[in-house]
Amino acid sequence: MSTLLAGRNIVFDETELRLGSDKDASRPRSRTHTNPRLNRGGSRHTRSSGHVTGGFAVTGAGEFLPPLILFSSSAENEANCAVKDEWVATFGKTKGKYGHARYVERLPYIAVRKSGSMDIRLFMEFVKNLTFDLYCEETVSLSVEIDEHGRLIKGPVMWTVDTGPGRLTSIDGEHAEEWEEWAREMMVKGVILNGLLPNSTTVSAIMDELYRAFKIACRVSTHLVYARKIKVNAKAIARRKLAIAQKLARGEVVSEQERGKVTSIVSLNPGDLGDILYGRLSDDGFAAINSPIAKAFTKEKILEAHRKVRRFTIEIYLKLVTQFCFFQLGFYPFTQAILKSKKLRHETGEGEETNQTRMMRDLESEYNSLKEACRDEGKNLCLIFIFGDM
Repeated sequence: MSTLLAGRNIVFDETELRLGSDKDASRPRSRTHTNPRLNRGGSRHTRSSGHVTGGFAVTGAGEFLPPLILFSSSAENEANCAVKDEWVATFGKTKGKYGHARYVERLPYIAVRKSGSMDIRLFMEFVKNLTFDLYCEETVSLSVEIDEHGRLIKGPVMWTVDTGPGRLTSIDGEHAEEWEEWAREMMVKGVILNGLLPNSTTVSAIMDELYRAFKIACRVSTHLVYARKIKVNAKAIARRKLAIAQKLARGEVVSEQERGKVTSIVSLNPGDLGDILYGRLSDDGFAAINSPIAKAFTKEKILEAHRKVRRFTIEIYLKLVTQFCFFQLGFYPFTQAILKSKKLRHETGEGEETNQTRMMRDLESEYNSLKEACRDEGKNLCLIFIFGDM
């Protein structure tokens, strides 16, 4: 029974899947992936201009859900964004029971957005599709029903997400009415959304724990895939040079176009992401045992991440359902009791009026007055340096 209940608690978060670009796809600057095995005098890096976002989710039962892979597109109109076949050809399958009686296999969910980032409509579509794909709709309900053998008949599916872009921060945006209608529909059907604390707090999160090992494994895998591409490219260049040399030996003319093909820049692209995340797929289409997906999202590591941040036990799960799913983190995030938590990071000047806050306010007011006085005298504020009395 405990596994079935915990298996309906989904924790979701997204992260950037770096192929090499230092900024978004619109920026030209390259990110450098340094190799820790090399001395500081030398490093190797990968080049890419793609921006990819990964949305990953796990359950309290230690299951890894099919991820959401979100690619960017250069199309001006988002309606023209499309997934290319070569982008998804090397993605592997995910296996789990979830809400089914037997194991099911699923490929990742794929989407394309101009920015390569989550938006509210995509989030709503993803939550709804994944929930009722992995959990039979007739078994999803706000009420919990258990048969005489202790097996779950019905129960809610609870999503725990942070307040990142395209998620809970969009409730008051332009899609507010659409969100409220969708949220009510999901609540009636038994799908409940909970909000995590913002990333600026010191409270740890389950996905943050799992991402540590995942990011390290992705970094190593990125270098391996890049090295393989360099090797394949070098062989192709060698064959082209040999063909040109043979042409010249026969006295034939070699065009500038042919000469230009003997040099090229090797870079990673969205089509390499499957190899980076899943490695060389097994015969039945699953990730290699040494791939980032297989190494970082094991059942043992997922359960350990839950234990480390003291997440849901069965008693807490049932308690949360009856209490509108408040979090058991030592406080209720939906009330002002959160402000008293020792885990919450505070900043100077918030809260009640103190001598320090008054002094800071007076200092800011004096500073603004001095700026206005200097501006009235025609001085360039960017060139003023105050050294004090000399």
